[in-house]
Amino acid sequence: MEEFIGWEASIMNATDSRITALKLTKNEKSAIIIAAFDPKHYNDTEPKFEVHFDLKAPTGSCHDASCAKQYILNAETVVHDAIYRDMAQIGGLARKDGQCYKIRSMLNDKGREALQNNASKYMRMQEDLLQSHPYVGSFQVQNGIASFVVNTTLTPSVSVFLIE
Repeated sequence: MEEFIGWEASIMNATDSRITALKLTKNEKSAIIIAAFDPKHYNDTEPKFEVHFDLKAPTGSCHDASCAKQYILNAETVVHDAIYRDMAQIGGLARKDGQCYKIRSMLNDKGREALQNNASKYMRMQEDLLQSHPYVGSFQVQNGIASFVVNTTLTPSVSVFLIE
């Protein structure tokens, strides 16, 4: 997030009450940070819903999705949530409330052994999480206005879309 120091920020209107969004601009760059939260859902890979945004900000030489990238943190991409789901499937949880934040407290002996045996999987997941990915979703630029449709927003999640 240090990349956004010095950027101009404004709150965007969202099409869904589960969404908070922030628009950031600096020179020819633009970004949207979207936070989705629903207290009825934790560590879920459902429900998914669409979010529509008109960026109305400079897009520089960007005319299609090829210059947009995204970072997505949700139950499908965050390592802690994956460990929780994986260990629940094999009976490796010491606590099943879904809100145990320390992994060592979350797992029983079977879970700790499984975590150790699958450490490389979770390390790859973490490394992938920190990398940008091509934008997936509807993206159009008309007269310097970028329109986004984020197709698979989960709750809870944080998504960053960057146009360079």
